[in-house]
Amino acid sequence: MKDILNETLQILKVNIPSIISLIGILISYFSIKKSYKNDLNKMKNEIVSEKIEDLPFEILNIMHNTIKNPTSKRNVEDLSKFMYKVISYGSVDAVKIACCVQQTAYKNDNSYKLLAGFSLLITQLKYDLTGQVISPESYFQIKLNDYVDKREEIVKNINLIIEDLNLKKEFNVK
Repeated sequence: MKDILNETLQILKVNIPSIISLIGILISYFSIKKSYKNDLNKMKNEIVSEKIEDLPFEILNIMHNTIKNPTSKRNVEDLSKFMYKVISYGSVDAVKIACCVQQTAYKNDNSYKLLAGFSLLITQLKYDLTGQVISPESYFQIKLNDYVDKREEIVKNINLIIEDLNLKKEFNVK
């Protein structure tokens, strides 16, 4: 009987540390795997942030140049380059807005709709970068001397695009 107890005790002395080591290895493996995924996602987000951090400024320049000279060939080229960046690195909503802006530009549609799309794109990119919502009408308040006279038309176009593209309700202008 003592022999059986000694053998069992001996087996437990050998197996328990092995089992504990195996559990430790499994926990380490899953912890490292999760950490790797988190680091990879963080790197991806940093790369995207670096690529889009200048986009709001670029779109402001395009808007400014479009207002000054709407038929300029350079504006078309700048817009095209900008759209490639948005499609490559922008969020789903930023790409939806970019497509709307592009379609409006090609159709030579309502200029307020085009500018409203630009301002929403700035709002969306700012939101993507910082999590903050700025009013899409901010650009117009700064740049247009007769903004008060045109506000109703501008707000109508901004809110129409928000509704059509199912964008965040916080972007609505009241």
